[in-house]
Amino acid sequence: MQSLLGVVFVVSGGLLWFPESFSAGWLNTARLLHYSATLGGGLFLIVHVYLGTVAYPGTARGMIEGKVTPAWAKLHHSRWSGDRVDR
Repeated sequence: MQSLLGVVFVVSGGLLWFPESFSAGWLNTARLLHYSATLGGGLFLIVHVYLGTVAYPGTARGMIEGKVTPAWAKLHHSRWSGDRVDR
C-alpha cells in the first residue's frame, strides 16, 4: 500500500511541477491526490511505528540490535526458541 501511495505522490507531484502544462481541473485533482497520498502515508507511518513499539514491545529493539528475549521469540516465532506452539 505504501508503494502505491508513493507512486501517486510522485505522479501527482510531477503534474504540480509543471502547472502551465495542465488545466485547472487536472491541477486540482493532482493537489487532492498529492495531499491524500501524503496524509495516508503519514498515517501508515504512525501506525507502523506504534505497532513496532507500543503494541508489540521488544520488536523495535529486535530490529535495531538484532536480539530479542526468549519470551518474545517463543511468542512470535516458536521455532526459534525450539518449542512448538500450536495455535
